[in-house]
Amino acid sequence: MIIKEFSIPLDKDELTRTYFGQYGHRDPVPLQMLNREINAMNMQQMSETEPSELVHEKLDLFLSVIVHGKKVELVLLLRFFGKILKILQNLIGYLEKRDEQTQELEVEQNEKMKLLFANKALAYVVSTTLCLIEDLVAENNSSNGMVNAGRRKKPAQKSDTEEEWETQREKVMETVQRWLQLPLKNVWSPPIVEDSFVGTVSQICYKILEKTKDIKSKTTQTLIFQILGTLVKRYNHGIACVVRIIQLAKFHEALAVPIGTGVVLMATECGCTGLIKEIAREIAQNDIGEADARNFGSFLEAVATAQPDIVLPIIDNIMDYLSSESYVMRNCAISILGIVVPSALTGDDLSAEKRAVRDDCLDYLEEHILDTSSYVRSKVLQTWQKLCCERALPVSRQNQLLQACILRLEDKVASVRKQALQLLRAILQNNPFASKMNQEKFSQNLEQAKADLKQLQTDVYHTIGVEEEKEELWKTQLPMIEEAIDKFTEDNTMNNNDEDDANKEHNDIDINIKESYDKIQSYILKDKGMKAVSYLHAIFHQSGFAKEMKNESEETKKEALLLFMYKIFMNSKPTNNNNKEEEPENETADKERSKEKLTTDREEIKQLNALKVRKTLVAYLQNTHTFSLQIENSIPIVENLLYSINSSDAIEACSYLGTAYQFQVAGALAAVRKALFQIFSKDQSVRDNLANVYKEIYLGHSDSQMTSRAKALLAVKALIQLLDGMLPGQSAALSKLVVSWRSNKELDVEALQIMWEMFSLKLPNTTEEESRSALMLLRMAAEAEMNIMTDNLNVLVKVGLGPRAQNDLLLARDTCRAILAIKQDCSKDIDKSPIRYPNDHEMFKQITSLLVGSFLEERENGYTSFATDAINVIYQMADQPAQLAEQVLAQVAKLGNFIRSPSSSSQESVVEHSAYSLSRFLFLIGHIGIREMVYLDQSIFKELKRRNTVRELKSEMKARVCNMRHRRKSMNVSLMSIVSNVSASSSINLQVPGSAQRSIRRNKNEEEQEDGMEGATADDTDAEHINMVLEQELLSESGYLRKFVPLILDVCQHPDKYPLEVVQANGVLALSKLMTISSEFCEANLQLFVTILERSAYPQIRANILIGLADLMTRFPNQIEPWTSHIYGRLKDPDLAVRNTCVRMLSNLIMGEMIRVKGQVAHLALCMVDENEAIRLDTKQLFKDLSQKGNALYNVMPDVLSCLSDSELNLTEADFQTIMSYILGLLQKDRQVDSIIEKLCSRFKLATTKRQWRDLSYCLSVLKFSAKGIRILINDLPLLKEQIYNQDVQRALSSIIEGAKRRPEAKMACVELEDKIKELLESMHNQENPGGESQVPKLVSDNDAMPPPKKLAPKSVKKSKPARRRRDEDDEEDEEDEDYGNQSSIGRNSSFNRSTKRGRGGAVTNADDSTVNSGSEEEYTDKTPSRRTTRRTSKTPSRGSATPVGRTPRRRLAVEADTSMSTPTAEKRTRSRRTSLKNSQ
Repeated sequence: MIIKEFSIPLDKDELTRTYFGQYGHRDPVPLQMLNREINAMNMQQMSETEPSELVHEKLDLFLSVIVHGKKVELVLLLRFFGKILKILQNLIGYLEKRDEQTQELEVEQNEKMKLLFANKALAYVVSTTLCLIEDLVAENNSSNGMVNAGRRKKPAQKSDTEEEWETQREKVMETVQRWLQLPLKNVWSPPIVEDSFVGTVSQICYKILEKTKDIKSKTTQTLIFQILGTLVKRYNHGIACVVRIIQLAKFHEALAVPIGTGVVLMATECGCTGLIKEIAREIAQNDIGEADARNFGSFLEAVATAQPDIVLPIIDNIMDYLSSESYVMRNCAISILGIVVPSALTGDDLSAEKRAVRDDCLDYLEEHILDTSSYVRSKVLQTWQKLCCERALPVSRQNQLLQACILRLEDKVASVRKQALQLLRAILQNNPFASKMNQEKFSQNLEQAKADLKQLQTDVYHTIGVEEEKEELWKTQLPMIEEAIDKFTEDNTMNNNDEDDANKEHNDIDINIKESYDKIQSYILKDKGMKAVSYLHAIFHQSGFAKEMKNESEETKKEALLLFMYKIFMNSKPTNNNNKEEEPENETADKERSKEKLTTDREEIKQLNALKVRKTLVAYLQNTHTFSLQIENSIPIVENLLYSINSSDAIEACSYLGTAYQFQVAGALAAVRKALFQIFSKDQSVRDNLANVYKEIYLGHSDSQMTSRAKALLAVKALIQLLDGMLPGQSAALSKLVVSWRSNKELDVEALQIMWEMFSLKLPNTTEEESRSALMLLRMAAEAEMNIMTDNLNVLVKVGLGPRAQNDLLLARDTCRAILAIKQDCSKDIDKSPIRYPNDHEMFKQITSLLVGSFLEERENGYTSFATDAINVIYQMADQPAQLAEQVLAQVAKLGNFIRSPSSSSQESVVEHSAYSLSRFLFLIGHIGIREMVYLDQSIFKELKRRNTVRELKSEMKARVCNMRHRRKSMNVSLMSIVSNVSASSSINLQVPGSAQRSIRRNKNEEEQEDGMEGATADDTDAEHINMVLEQELLSESGYLRKFVPLILDVCQHPDKYPLEVVQANGVLALSKLMTISSEFCEANLQLFVTILERSAYPQIRANILIGLADLMTRFPNQIEPWTSHIYGRLKDPDLAVRNTCVRMLSNLIMGEMIRVKGQVAHLALCMVDENEAIRLDTKQLFKDLSQKGNALYNVMPDVLSCLSDSELNLTEADFQTIMSYILGLLQKDRQVDSIIEKLCSRFKLATTKRQWRDLSYCLSVLKFSAKGIRILINDLPLLKEQIYNQDVQRALSSIIEGAKRRPEAKMACVELEDKIKELLESMHNQENPGGESQVPKLVSDNDAMPPPKKLAPKSVKKSKPARRRRDEDDEEDEEDEDYGNQSSIGRNSSFNRSTKRGRGGAVTNADDSTVNSGSEEEYTDKTPSRRTTRRTSKTPSRGSATPVGRTPRRRLAVEADTSMSTPTAEKRTRSRRTSLKNSQ
């Protein structure tokens, strides 16, 4: 049989052309005959026939299947492939036998040709058929996926064919691996395996990897890479394997990790050690995109994770990736370094080579902390964090890394700051230095270690071979020597006149040059620098060297001295050598001398070893000191991130500060306390993190050996320490935190029990301050659970208000605050009345006793603070608080003789009293007055309302019971009577006309509405009665507060008689509080109140009056509004605190709509250039809030511009630009900007000075011009005709054009504007002035340029709505101008809750309220009816007056036709009511 050579074709077409053409074989087997031909190959034939002959015989069939390809059914292909696999297994078995028999397959040539033919043919058939099957299986899977698209995802179930193929695929891999283990190269002549054969076999592996990206069979995956490893190692497949692996990893994301793991297997098990280096080199040469870089990164990370040591040979290639333009590749390299360094380059036993590689890796990581990409910066910080947690960071790099990390805390990207904070916390938690950062202790230890090191260096100074130690000792002494040289040179320069005498003295000194060096060395070692320099200078004079240097400069002389000192210090000789002139007398002396030398050498070695240890200790302590110092310096930077807008900054900053506090870093305690304010954050994650941090610090005691009581005791003591150093405002934050702990049961009952024991001093070694702090913690916890106080009220009264309180009013104050935590929300259960106690309760007895008994004490004992909370307790908890308050005032007045008798002189009884007693009495009057008003206005009204609600509910229940009884009676009626009644009623309804039926239904609805308004009418009646009491009784002649009013007025009216500030302050405060009770009393004393504001010499009194006026404005706005100018006048107060208070108060009133935003707001704008930064920030925040509130800011713009442009104001140009640039920058709506442009252009016609031109042009330049704005400017450009030649105006126009050109829609308009400007300039240049002088336009006032709207008379509600103002030049209607002035409604944001809801003292819109200040451009229209119910006083207001309108019941308000209060909605409701009455009639 003639065997021809089989050439493996590259594709199917080549197979058809060569095999079935050139070789002269018959045609391929038809497709219909394949099944029969395949079945004809039975197992018996395959086992009996030699494999090589069978392959030669059936090759036509094998190749025919390949030619037909996908036309063959998958089932038939699987059956065919199974038989081919069996033939291959038989061939392998035959080859294994021949290998055992002949060793290395040494067979005859003819047999060798048969085996070569069979191997090549089977390799081609198996590989091609397997690839064909993989394609068909993948197509079936994709078609099934398309069918199931859009359905609910379920676990994919494999078909029987697919499961069969997976089993067969694994057998193929095992067979191929077994096949390649044979010495197949001996089949070829010469013994070199063809690349086509190797490529065909390797295609099996690549095809399986490509088509099955999620290989779940570990065996198959292992076999694939074992086969590839064998091909690379034994069949020279390395280059092709690298290319294919890179292609698969590049284009298939899912294969990156499996291939990485497989490459490690090839390198470790198959010995392909150079493969990974070739892959890394090939990756570096590729043009990598972002997606490719991501896949390569996953591949390389998988390699490094599986076997870090294998990456060390290619670490240089990895570092080269750090210079790649793709940030993904840089991140990949950083991740690999983060894996390799802790796994393969960490340990004490590292070789010098690996240590150098580690240092290079860390250097690269440190460099890229400053990478240009924020993703890389974040990644490298994350990698450093991993190295710190795995303790892979050398001690010498801790401080260097810490410094770089602190710099990243101010990065502009939030993700980088987050990683920097996490790294900072990891560095601190895993630091190798100490668990407590005690900076003072570290400094002391370092100084002591340096002193010991210096002493050791001095001891070994004369030892041979310690040049390095000498050098270090010289560096240590160098600052001292330089200072001595400088001082000596300065002294020598000042004493030049005595230089000759000094030279004579130096010449007289007998200096031995040989001994001088030792002397100088001794001086240096003993820190006697001046003596050493003087001695050396004497040597210079004796040797004549000083004369040579006489003409040299001072610096040269210093350098010479220093150089000589260095040479002398370094050239020391051993002092322990024996005299060389002495000869040894005998052998015994030699032995003794050798023993002494040996002993000396041992001591020197011991000293050198001790020196090394001491140097290591000094280096460690130096690193520790530097580390703690840097950590301490990071606290202020992290503290600034606590209130960042980004929540991740706030969370990580708080976590780091908590860790720093646990390490006792200096400054961390104050920062942790500032972090308490995060409890008020809007972000829930920030609040939760704060609670966890504080819980870990103060409640988290994880010692398992401690009892629960011991843990609770530690927690309470820690909280008391935290509470003791609280800053103002932090107590409220801690209170909210304690509430959250108690709500989550994190603050357990054991801790509460310890707090009660500490409060009552039952716990040993408890101080008075700790007792009071424990009570404060109990009060905080009681806000979450009220029964904490109610169940222990007797303990509170007995301990907190008992004998201890006589000497400690602060304890009594805290006890009152704890009692105030007893609150009850009646809205949840209206049947329960508020918790109140009778007047004879022990609590009130103790409180009144303390108020009266401590009144006359002449020392500051916290009486005022206690009295505030004590009176609050009386009015919140007492059943009849007015009686108790009156009793306290009467006893105190009698005790202090404050009540004047009719027979006494005008002021003689008052002068006798001390400032303490008088100021306390005034405070009591004022505070009782305000609490009485709040009690009536809130507590009484709520209780009456609750009772009305209960009464209504009871009446409803009675009605329901009656209805139920009626229904039960009706159940006894027979069915026939019910039917007849229903029929009769239906027939009657049919006879009633439709209009009558509607009238009946309307009447029923009105009756239901009237029933529903009964409750509201009752509430209004109660409110009117309370208002009457406040207005007519409380401060009337019969009121118990009236008798103290003369004293208050006397103190306020005669400051010369009461010169002390504390008396005047309490008098003004009492007057302010009493004025909030009654509008009549307020109006009667308002002039006095404002006079004190203007004339008081005390800033704190002026500030308090401003706060009082703000409260009065919310309560009686009509009475306070005429005095608004005096409030604005305090913006120019010389005192900083008064100005600050005025700005904040006006901001609150304006934003609360209690003050109309009129022309006076321009005075507030001036505060933007105040010298105080806080005032500037508050003012800017006000205008920013105004810009977000409709058109409020736009409406005041003309007034602000007019005020700031006033020449009498003397405002500098820089300040003007600062104010206007900020205000105009807040205008965001194009319509508002366009309107402002038009108004500014109109003012150019009236401007006469260059300063006005500059101001107006600057205002135009800071506006954001739209295309429409440019057109407006073009139309108004003739108004700038007189000023267009001015350079400032031209610069402003150029700036406007440059800014507007950035908008694509405005480019054409900008070109047109430029042309118009050129034309205007040319016309001005060509125009000649007959008089030779430019005509100055006539000065016109601002009102003429921008006339205010006419004052409109009040319009009837029946008339049409006010006409909208339209601009003639606009193409579309300006809808906003209709509402620009519609800001006239005044809010009622009262500080008193019920006054806010019912609006006592509400403002009345009179006939003049429809217009505004003449400087304003806004038009007020009263379209929206006021929904607030107002109280009516006993007096009837006259027309046009500003007195409050009284309270009117809601039913009466619905039908009242008062012109000043009526609205279209009310008129419509009235007409509806009249129509209803007519229909009912």
